[in-house]
Amino acid sequence: MAYELVGSQTWCKWFLPCIGFAAKKYTPPMPGLSNFKGEVYHTGVWPQYGVNLRRKRIAQIGTGASGIQVIQEIGDDAKHLTIYQRTPNLCLPMKQVKLDPKEEQKKKDSGEYEEMMKQTKNTFAGFAYDFMGKNTFDDTAEEREKTYHRLMHEEGGFHFWLNTYQDMLFVQEANDEAYKFWRESVRKRIKDPKKRELLAPEHPPHPWGTKRPSLEQRFYEVIDQPHIDFIDVNTSPIEGVEENGVRTKDEGVVDVDVIILATGFDSVSGSLSQIDIRGTDGNPIAVHWKDGVRTGLGIAIHGYPNMFYLYGQVLLFRGTVVR
Repeated sequence: MAYELVGSQTWCKWFLPCIGFAAKKYTPPMPGLSNFKGEVYHTGVWPQYGVNLRRKRIAQIGTGASGIQVIQEIGDDAKHLTIYQRTPNLCLPMKQVKLDPKEEQKKKDSGEYEEMMKQTKNTFAGFAYDFMGKNTFDDTAEEREKTYHRLMHEEGGFHFWLNTYQDMLFVQEANDEAYKFWRESVRKRIKDPKKRELLAPEHPPHPWGTKRPSLEQRFYEVIDQPHIDFIDVNTSPIEGVEENGVRTKDEGVVDVDVIILATGFDSVSGSLSQIDIRGTDGNPIAVHWKDGVRTGLGIAIHGYPNMFYLYGQVLLFRGTVVR
């Protein structure tokens, strides 16, 4: 394979495009977005100088990882915040704390961090912890309650997800038990009954843990404030954007000063398909994938025999299945 660079060509036996998988922002097709008279920001290209959103009417579309982060930060200061949600994010408490430099140095000197890095090479998800060596119903209901509470509310982070019972991601009944505890924990933090059902529904939107949960500090307390509204775009889809706001099927136009697009990246095809990489048939990847993304094990593409890209392992997540 050869590629041109400012008039020159470089020939290689193997071609490894290490260009990342979250480089091309995704903006959903919304009629009229270019006509909006206010400010529009995408979380994937957030201004480095920051944005003054104090006392402004804000529409945020999307509640993925960046969406959760933004809502936590702007919710208190916004005059009014309308959140357009497709799928509830099954967030976990981050339990973030400030580190003590002296204690951190002790851990480094003792080799604790070095040992943790070694452990990551032998765990399911590459963390310094792994699933417990027992199944969900090996414990009594009381023991499960204590275990779940410790993982979620004491350990925090991804412990409730990836340091839990070994059958949680593989047996439906075990998965249901984990979701039940998560739901009850979250609903205690939300007073508004409508928001409670939208964010922690009785029936999960997908098996718990099969979609990466986001980490939050006080997300559920922030969104429970009366000046923050949710619109479920599954029942009331966005029909377009007007000069002064966002129009949905049931609510009509909600007037706003700012639109925030927390709509993520074209993470599968975006990075590769925006480069003119041509295969043995002479077609670029964008043409090859025009009817859908097709790969070999998430690291190679048929017709591009000496090209291998490096983010397939992130997308595959080791083939997690719930049955």
